[in-house]
Amino acid sequence: MERRTENTITDIEDLFAELENVSQQGFATNDEEEIGGFRAVAAPVCVDGGAVLGSVSVSAPVAYFDDKEFNNSIPTKVIRAANTIEVDYNMSL
Repeated sequence: MERRTENTITDIEDLFAELENVSQQGFATNDEEEIGGFRAVAAPVCVDGGAVLGSVSVSAPVAYFDDKEFNNSIPTKVIRAANTIEVDYNMSL
C-alpha cells in the first residue's frame, strides 16, 4: 500500500486492525492519512437488514477539528446524522 502521508496505514495487519475498530465503534476517521492537514469522520447509512445504503462524512482542515472535537463531538454528530437518514429512509419504504 502506498504511503501518502506519515499517517497512512501501509501494513496489512494494521489495516485489518483499523477496520475491526471501525466496525466496533460504528464510524471511521481519517487523521491526515490521505492528505496532510485534513481530517475526516464518516458513518454508514444502513437500510433495514443492515445493508449499507451510503455514508455521511465530514472533512475539514486540522485547524477546524481540534483533538477533542475530532475524537468526541464530531463522531457523535456524524453518527446522529447517519441515524436520522436511516430512520427517515426506512420509514419511507
